Amino acid sequence: MGAAQGKEMTHQQREAILKQLNGKFSTQEINHLLGVFKGKSSIKKPEFKAGIKQIYVRFQNPCFSEECSDAVFEMFDKDHSGTVEISEIATGLIALSSSEPAERIELAFSSFDINGDGSVSKKELQTKVKQLLKICCSVAEKEAVSNLEKGKKDWEVLMEFSPILDSLAEFLQKSLVESILKSADSNQDGSISKEEWSQAASDPNVAKLMDPYASTHLFKGFYKEVAELEKNKTPHDQILQALIDKAGLKVSVDEVKNKKKK
Repeated sequence: MGAAQGKEMTHQQREAILKQLNGKFSTQEINHLLGVFKGKSSIKKPEFKAGIKQIYVRFQNPCFSEECSDAVFEMFDKDHSGTVEISEIATGLIALSSSEPAERIELAFSSFDINGDGSVSKKELQTKVKQLLKICCSVAEKEAVSNLEKGKKDWEVLMEFSPILDSLAEFLQKSLVESILKSADSNQDGSISKEEWSQAASDPNVAKLMDPYASTHLFKGFYKEVAELEKNKTPHDQILQALIDKAGLKVSVDEVKNKKKK
């Protein structure tokens, strides 16, 4: 549960964290984590975003990269208070560093269960998917600008690239949610329970959303792909499908559009 910004960690809290992390990380890694947040027991989002850069340097886990910081913060902030406890960060670090899928499944479910009622509603799923796709667009645009072709300006690149990204994100905001609900909502009650979420974890679309790096880098490397497709005058819907396939998502543009016509 979140607490006031800047609250110092008590001796008991520090001992609890050491016990929680013991055996999961080395002593140096544990001390690094505690040092990053300067002995505080609760951390606001700006502090977390600044600290995660240092965590990434130490742990070298792509989930802790700067681009993932918003998504990771939401995952760690289980009670959605806007503040994460150091214990929540420790729990999250263990889950994201673990090879055990159950821990990641639990962490992702808590992130999507925004109101904490034990299930993920369609509205909650829509909210989280929209947030993640927004980050995906930002990451892809940043990547495109950082790899400018000789003689091109960043605004020229964005004018060419951003419209197709926006179109893709708009399409996926609806179709991805419907696909996940179809796969995970086994009893068709309009929401996803924790058990249903776990059972659907092998679904490619659900699996992508459970990984902070994958879910925020769905559009990585798309700029060159889009440039090539547009150069070949590929129809719009075929461009969308090619990008969806490249992202590793299982959504059919034709099926979605044909369904709308019925």
